[in-house]
Amino acid sequence: MKTLSLSICLLLNSLFALSAPADSLIIRFGSKGKIAVYAPTKDQLKGITKYDLNRIVRDMVTKLDSVPEGQVYAIDAANGQRYLKDTLVVVQKSKGTITVTVRGNDSDTTYQSERRVRINKRETNSNRNNWKVSTDFHIGLNTWTGGPGVQTYGGNSYELDPLGSRYFAISATQNPAIVKTSKFKLSVRYGLQVAWNNFMFQESVIAQRGPDGIQFNPSATHLTKSKLTVCNIEVPLMPQFAFYNSSRKRAFNIGVGGFVGYRLDSYTKIKQDNGDKFHDHAGFYLNNLQYGVQGTVGLANFNFFVKYNLNTSFQDGRGPAVHPLSFGITI
Repeated sequence: MKTLSLSICLLLNSLFALSAPADSLIIRFGSKGKIAVYAPTKDQLKGITKYDLNRIVRDMVTKLDSVPEGQVYAIDAANGQRYLKDTLVVVQKSKGTITVTVRGNDSDTTYQSERRVRINKRETNSNRNNWKVSTDFHIGLNTWTGGPGVQTYGGNSYELDPLGSRYFAISATQNPAIVKTSKFKLSVRYGLQVAWNNFMFQESVIAQRGPDGIQFNPSATHLTKSKLTVCNIEVPLMPQFAFYNSSRKRAFNIGVGGFVGYRLDSYTKIKQDNGDKFHDHAGFYLNNLQYGVQGTVGLANFNFFVKYNLNTSFQDGRGPAVHPLSFGITI
């Protein structure tokens, strides 16, 4: 294996005289590794403290495979400037831009330039992330709130199966930051969302459009499944507050906002015990315009949402005065 001899020569006016008496400092690491530093006098040996020996050793290690065996690397008054400890580092911040300047060290000009490029690159990436479109999936359950204490309408039950009444939505949103620091971010999430509310009936009833309103008619036979599905396209708008830990990872976030939507489709799905399935696409006297409030709470990358419609599902006097309530997780 190649070896690299490191000789630190501190030249004041001329090269050290080889015949002069020398002082030395030997540092041993383990049983085999050691560093030896030589100087003609004790004063010049003390002068070595002006130099960053850690940096010198790191530079030499990177050259082990590229220099001839036995080569001596001399540090003189010219190239030794880059290893001096007493350089002045100036850090300035102006209008969001950080500039690092190393004075008295010409060899660090490249570092200053590279540092500025890295800072500007991070700021550019952060600005791009502000307008990044994210796709999220919202999975959970929903129910109807309000209406009579006993869920009946027109003499028949429309009580829902709590686990069979599922909610699903897919959204494409942006979340630009309004205020952002290393510990906190205030942003506004907005975009488009398509949501499906599935209302699964507990009893074997069929939702049907009657002459004056929706009817929940009992089935002549037992049904394995009977549900009413409503599909809406929505525009969510929600301010969000996010808090970050010392590693700049999101630790907690909370948001409260609203949404407005429009009904795209609604249909019933019926499954009989023998496996036969039937679908009926109709309006069922549902309100086409939907609006409400929503909120989200998150820990790290886990997010929980809740969503409540302020207006009723059905038109006034055409169905029970119930409001959809949805909740679940966002992935």
